[in-house]
Amino acid sequence: MSDKKIEAPNYTQIPNVFFDNIMSKVNGSEFKVLMAISRKTFGWHKEIDRISYSQIMEMAGISSKETVNNSIKKLVSKDIIKLEKVGQINYYSINVTEIVPVQKSNQYENCTGDGTEIVPVEHKTGTKIVHTKEILNKNKEIEKQIKEREKENLFLIFYQNYPKKVDKSDAIKVFNTLIKKGINLDYILSKLRIYEKQIKQNNTELKYIRSPARFLRTMDDYEDTETKKRGIIRPCVVLHCKKCGEILIDGTCSKCYALHDIEGELI
Repeated sequence: MSDKKIEAPNYTQIPNVFFDNIMSKVNGSEFKVLMAISRKTFGWHKEIDRISYSQIMEMAGISSKETVNNSIKKLVSKDIIKLEKVGQINYYSINVTEIVPVQKSNQYENCTGDGTEIVPVEHKTGTKIVHTKEILNKNKEIEKQIKEREKENLFLIFYQNYPKKVDKSDAIKVFNTLIKKGINLDYILSKLRIYEKQIKQNNTELKYIRSPARFLRTMDDYEDTETKKRGIIRPCVVLHCKKCGEILIDGTCSKCYALHDIEGELI
């Protein structure tokens, strides 16, 4: 037991569902890892963060990397957390889902047209009948919100790694345009690594470093020596997992971890 006294609390907001529902469905190690990731994200008002195994092990009091690895895999498989892999770096976020509320009702509502679905309401005030079309529209809206959140997470990975954090809104617009064109995050980060080398070699002062948006607009200016010598054009094609359809990062699915070759075929 630690001798450190508990002081008047500063707060990390933890969703009630962690205690009311999730805690009883995960083991002790998984819950510790979940709390460590929550502290590093919710606690610092971040939606996503780069967290090393050593940080998780220290915070959770777990001595085995294998235990941490297994706990993370279980939490991902249960859709409790999300894992984004960029090269050898892991980025974690809590899988927060937008909830579309169903209005309470204590009586049946008259519906016209074909196709309805009965949706049970937890409150003992009756049942609400909802058009199937309405449900499909809500599902499409939820899918759209999830895709937007995933796109935002990709941008946050880039922005957290960029050495000069200014004009974020402008950078988001340029970044999203590049993603729509099929340019993937790994390609953008490879260009950023080249630019960072130039900054270090030239001892560039912070005020002279390009803004994130300007870098994204001109990143094709940055090529490594080998690429220049060989005249290689790096591919910008986004590949998706053959199993679940998620984006591939370095040939590995960010959701189910299936391995693919350079052509995007399952190994």
